Amino acid sequence: MVPQQETVGETCRRVETLLGVVRQRLNDPSLDSLAACETHLQLAGELLLHVQTTMTASGAPELKALVLRTARNIRRAGEDLKMQFEYGSKYCMGLLQARLGTGYSAEGLPVLIPSRPQSSFEG
Repeated sequence: MVPQQETVGETCRRVETLLGVVRQRLNDPSLDSLAACETHLQLAGELLLHVQTTMTASGAPELKALVLRTARNIRRAGEDLKMQFEYGSKYCMGLLQARLGTGYSAEGLPVLIPSRPQSSFEG
């Protein structure tokens, strides 16, 4: 999905934009927004792979400096997303614990109440 006329710098900026969109979508998570995030992150990965192959093939020093600057921004955005994902994961686990929990194990992990299989037949 990389246009042939797109430069390495433009591709890197596109990755930054995709990560920004993901960050915004995660502020109001829903099934649709999470599916879109998955698509955006997959595209960002493909674009970064393209940048890597282009860099390896060309070896131009001016490209290297540009990509290094942009890579710092992408790394920061990735770290922000990582924290956002971890927070969301812990939040969901807390909700499960509040609803289904019995306490915490010695390792500090939540202990959930095992549920009985539900049947559609009432007797």
